[in-house]
Amino acid sequence: MRILVVDDHELVRKGMCAVLASKPELDVCGEAVDGRDAIERARVLHPDMVVIDISMPNMNGLEATREIRRLQPNIGVIIVSQHETPEMVRQAFNAGASGYVVKSAISKDLLTAIQKVGGKSSFVSSGILGANVNLDPQEILQRSAAFEKALRESEERFRFAMNNMAEGLYTLDGSGLVTYVNPAAEKMLGWTAAELLGKKMHDVAHYKHPDGTPFPAEDCAGLKALRSGKEIKEHEDVFIRKDGKFLPVVFSATPLKQDGQSTGLVICFRDDTKRRQAEKALRESERIYRAIAESIDYGIWICDARGRNTYVSPSFVKFTGITQEHCADQGWWSALHPDDVEAATTAWERCIRNGAPWEHEFRIRRVDGTWRWVLSRGVPIRDGDENITYWAGILLDVQHRKEFENSLSDRIAERTQALQGATDRLRKLSGTLLQTQDEERRRIARELHDGIGQLLVAMSMNIAGVETEKDRLSEAGRRSLGHAVEMIEQASQEIRTMSHLLHPPLLDEMGLESALRWYIGGFASRSNINVTMQAAEGFSDGLPRELALTLFRIVQESLTNVHRHSESHTAQVEIERSDRDIVLEVRDQGKGISPQTQSSILCGASFGVGLRGMQERTRQFNGHLEIESTPGDTRIRAVLPIAREERSEQPDEIRPEYALPDSVREVATVLCVDDEEAGSRASCCWSRLVIVCWKPGPGLRESIFFVRRRSMW
Repeated sequence: MRILVVDDHELVRKGMCAVLASKPELDVCGEAVDGRDAIERARVLHPDMVVIDISMPNMNGLEATREIRRLQPNIGVIIVSQHETPEMVRQAFNAGASGYVVKSAISKDLLTAIQKVGGKSSFVSSGILGANVNLDPQEILQRSAAFEKALRESEERFRFAMNNMAEGLYTLDGSGLVTYVNPAAEKMLGWTAAELLGKKMHDVAHYKHPDGTPFPAEDCAGLKALRSGKEIKEHEDVFIRKDGKFLPVVFSATPLKQDGQSTGLVICFRDDTKRRQAEKALRESERIYRAIAESIDYGIWICDARGRNTYVSPSFVKFTGITQEHCADQGWWSALHPDDVEAATTAWERCIRNGAPWEHEFRIRRVDGTWRWVLSRGVPIRDGDENITYWAGILLDVQHRKEFENSLSDRIAERTQALQGATDRLRKLSGTLLQTQDEERRRIARELHDGIGQLLVAMSMNIAGVETEKDRLSEAGRRSLGHAVEMIEQASQEIRTMSHLLHPPLLDEMGLESALRWYIGGFASRSNINVTMQAAEGFSDGLPRELALTLFRIVQESLTNVHRHSESHTAQVEIERSDRDIVLEVRDQGKGISPQTQSSILCGASFGVGLRGMQERTRQFNGHLEIESTPGDTRIRAVLPIAREERSEQPDEIRPEYALPDSVREVATVLCVDDEEAGSRASCCWSRLVIVCWKPGPGLRESIFFVRRRSMW
């Protein structure tokens, strides 16, 4: 028999379908939600019987019954309603119904009513005909509509809540048959509600264990709750999906009771797959962690928030011979080397106070009594409120690294010492080269002065004799003589300048101060750069010869750089002397040294020859050279310590008795003192001049004694 079920409440429809499903000969061919829907579905499906509610939206069940009977007079109609009044029964039968079943008695009377109506008889639920027959049908309908509206609103709220639950939910009747399944349960199990309604859930989704062994219904925790009426909370189990896969779940079961008896069961469950996978992963992680902990040299340690040890790995216990109980009671500090205890405990207490990561190296005693270097590392573990709950860390063997570091330190010390020796030798060689360079300059200057210079002087004196007779020469001869005199003077000046630049004689004869003033004056005239010198008078008195030469060379090289590179029109030389050192500073107001060049100079990657020479000269005296440069202000500053040295013995001054007597002023025999033969010969040509040539250095004392012996005054 084909039956169309009509009710605007899904739960009621599902319940009626579940009751009808118990009879194989009854086929629910369709469902409708109101009167108009029922008329349309009856027209399309041609059912044998219609089971229809009265109070529905759009069109109530009585009106729908009239229309269905009008269109299909042979269809049997059974009214199901909450109303238990005889008048409502009369109205139902007047509309064309043949049966009337109270909703509270559906499970008991519906199948009987279908059997009766199918046999062309009528059926009315018991207890209705004896009720009050004087009630107005319209009043009954109004009350019924209000009740149905309240029930519908309640069911809508229930349906909305159930359909929007993330957890799966289904209900069972007293026999364990499914009466409702929410969408979440459908999604998780893979079964639709239509496929589950009216079936025993245990036989569908709970009939075997994951290992394939049968799961008897008497052992099912949900069915036990249905039988005993006792609630179950957070029970772990496994359901079977439609595709045959097992679904780990956690479910709670609450019995539905009426008059103290269990009439059904509500089961709410959630997918427990991720949690169980997480637990499995955690167990696996713990297993791996323990394996790693045991493979680490000295293992793992854990302390509480106050720093008290709560765990050490067995490898640590085996290594030190200290038990876990000893570590918990007294800490593992007792295994530390006495020299390391204070530093380690102080650092650990500081980490506990500050909550900072812990890292420290110390020696620890092995079970055989030997000491071993270890590295301890640890971090604080915090809760959600950032409070430290415990500390965890590891101990690593660093003995080999320490031994290597010590060996490396020794090798580094040896290499450093060797490098220092090589550096000292290199500096000594550099000093020797500078000294050799200065000596060579002095020699070349001397050669220029004593050789070419003296020849030019002799030529000048000889030509001076010729000039006394120039009136006898022709005009061309006088011009040639004049040109010769000019060229000799120019050559003499250039030779003298070249000789003085190579090694100024004033530096040896008059001291650094005079040499610098002479050089600066000459430099200013040659370069057109205005150079000033600021220094205390007598600052160079008593300076060692080599130190004076170094200062002169730094000034010389600095001013040369100013002329070549700075494009400055001014420069200043300042010298300050104290008891301990002498400070020389050369400034100019040119374009300065570029930052890239300064960086190269500071890191030693690039030095000009001049700068390198100045740097090396200062090093020879344990001094230092500073370079500061910005556009418009460049400073070269040399600081040189003054070593206290014994003054070298100076030549005896000429005693007054060696001076020429006042009476000998006009005509006298002349002694020509010169270390060059050409000069002395030329001087002898001046027969009427009274001149004695005094020249410091070799030959002076001998000349004086010669005069005394010959009584030449």
